Amino acid sequence: MTYKHEYNSLDEALKNPKDVIVLDLTGQNLAELPEEIESLVYLRELNLDDNNFRELPASLWRLKSLRILWLSGNPLGEISESIGDLINLEELILEDTQISELPSSIGNLENLTELLIAKNKLRELPASFKNLRKLEWLSAFENEFSEIPPVLLQLPSIDNLELSNNKISSVPAEIENLSSLWMLNLGSNNLTELPDEIWNIDSLESIYIENNSLSQLSDKIGDSKGLTQLMINNNDLTELPYSMQQLENLENLRIHENPLSALPEWIYGLKNLESLELNVSFKSNADRLKSSLRSCDIQFK
Repeated sequence: MTYKHEYNSLDEALKNPKDVIVLDLTGQNLAELPEEIESLVYLRELNLDDNNFRELPASLWRLKSLRILWLSGNPLGEISESIGDLINLEELILEDTQISELPSSIGNLENLTELLIAKNKLRELPASFKNLRKLEWLSAFENEFSEIPPVLLQLPSIDNLELSNNKISSVPAEIENLSSLWMLNLGSNNLTELPDEIWNIDSLESIYIENNSLSQLSDKIGDSKGLTQLMINNNDLTELPYSMQQLENLENLRIHENPLSALPEWIYGLKNLESLELNVSFKSNADRLKSSLRSCDIQFK
């Protein structure tokens, strides 16, 4: 007997329920699932992205072997509390599902390492979120958060946090609790300042804070020596701190669309730069920049 394990036909999968490990039904214009879905007792990955589901059968939440569940691009509107029964789930993708809240039972998913909830209408996260002690990647851009949800600051396991395109106006000092963080995206929010503590995160490699209203950066930025990506374009910065000369590992730096009065001298010493984006007004510095930063792609915008 030949075992297939991966299916993209629901009918075929239900004919061989104990053989199905992966079921990919992406973009098949489906609006409902049969209760028989629970017969797929060994199913580990289910992809229902880009269909027309407004609700899901109770039997779905009885698939205890599920490790990965994709539900993006469906007009669900809400997620059942029963999702908390999928206690072995490791990755949950709920992007663009028109949800305005997460059920409190989300806290039961203690094995979750990736949660993608971008492009929704979320304003807050349930208190039970603090139980997601294994969570590493949280993608929550394009929602309606007015602050970084305080419960996130209790999860030092998070290493990739995407909160761009929200309505966040401040960053709490407790951001330094995210001691594993290597990528932080706070671009396109309403930030006017950053706490010094953000630069205490030793693991931080990439930070996106473009398209805000920052008027200054702390000298403490120089302590963040592990930074390789720094995107601070389109803010209100008139100068850059001298301490940035210590960011010797920088590979990508975007500082264009800021009212900078002059190009800092130390920028010529960032020898590891691979990409640099500057105001077009600094084009007169092009020859010296190209001579000093020989491996760098320099663009004037």
